[in-house]
Amino acid sequence: MKKIIITGIRGVPAEHGGFETFAENIAVYLVKNGWHVTVYCQESISERNDVYESNWQGVKRIHIPVKGEGAKSTIIFDYLSIKNASKQSGIVLTLGYNTGLFNLLFRLKGMHNIINMDGIEWKRDKWKWHERAWLYLNERVSCLIGSHLVADHPEIKNHLTTRVADNKVTMIPYGAREVVMADPSLLKVFNIEPKAIWSKVNPNEDLIGSYSTAEASYFLNEADGSLKQKRNINKIFGFYLGATFSKRVVDKYPELIFRVPYVKSLFPDAKFLFLVRNGWDTCSSIEKWSERLSTCSAEGTHDWWGVNNRKWSLLVEQIIKKDEYFKTVSYNLSDITSHVDMAALEWIATMRQGLKMLEKYPESILRVDYESLVKNPITTLADIEAFSQLTHDEKYIHYGECVLRPVEGSKSFDLHPEILPLFIETMEALNYQ
Repeated sequence: MKKIIITGIRGVPAEHGGFETFAENIAVYLVKNGWHVTVYCQESISERNDVYESNWQGVKRIHIPVKGEGAKSTIIFDYLSIKNASKQSGIVLTLGYNTGLFNLLFRLKGMHNIINMDGIEWKRDKWKWHERAWLYLNERVSCLIGSHLVADHPEIKNHLTTRVADNKVTMIPYGAREVVMADPSLLKVFNIEPKAIWSKVNPNEDLIGSYSTAEASYFLNEADGSLKQKRNINKIFGFYLGATFSKRVVDKYPELIFRVPYVKSLFPDAKFLFLVRNGWDTCSSIEKWSERLSTCSAEGTHDWWGVNNRKWSLLVEQIIKKDEYFKTVSYNLSDITSHVDMAALEWIATMRQGLKMLEKYPESILRVDYESLVKNPITTLADIEAFSQLTHDEKYIHYGECVLRPVEGSKSFDLHPEILPLFIETMEALNYQ
């Protein structure tokens, strides 16, 4: 029988964090698949002072009592559990490197020890200097004496490969239970919505002006994404994924097409759906949106174009005026009042950027034609499902089939003569007649 010994946690079932949750799930899974699984569990010496065994869902638990609580008692427990485990037989799975020095016992015994490395703990400000030194030492030692290393994020793997050869590290992201239904209202408790999250992480990204009045940029690239931003947004979205047992966050944010490199710097495995729609229909829809939902207050007007035309001004200054494609548009765009002309220019700029990004990142971007989506929802939704690397879900397909219906297309309307040729050219580039 195949045997595995799990160390580095306080025990199962999980009570103290991510590693324990992982250990609980993998232990039960392996037992069901014919493995003999042993997990070491930390106990208080006040309850019982001898080492004892128990069985939990087929998992052999070895309980080791130690005095006190906190880091010191955990270090003692790790040493005692590793000393005990070194007398056993089987593969060792060590979760974390905080006491990696003790794993030398496994190396001396010739035992195969797979270490699931934690984050770059020794860089965290919450630790005192001597604690950071201890963590740094144990990380380096674990890299050297572990038989193989596991990283749960691409950036952690990149860090570890500065210590050891690339083929000694495998990146395995944490999994999650399959989602049957996720409730977006969970976010309402925190008074946030997706665009507010982005603004919280990067105050220079809010084009609308709903959450920040700081200077904003349409284009954001890799250099605009710091490690701090990456940690913060992964923490926020990670919480939502954990709370809803989801695998991917779906974020409807059209302006991200101008920020693909930036998003990929924060989420290397991000997938983008480039939704394309007939320009006449899009412009008509935007005009109706502003007529229906625009608001006026003491602070000013808030409509499709942002607070007091903030988004429109940024679009003109940062994209239209700087793109040679729009050089034939010579009239004063700051004084434009026609929503359809404004929408046409935004649509042209967005579609051109989408096509450019699709050519540059074909493996990360899927073009989805709105007309195909509403006419053939089953096929189109299945393509989206496969592209997003999600397991097939009949409920998702059935829901789309029920709510997606073709709509009557808008008739063409008058556009400014300097805009119309660019609009028609973009329609043809997208294969619209």
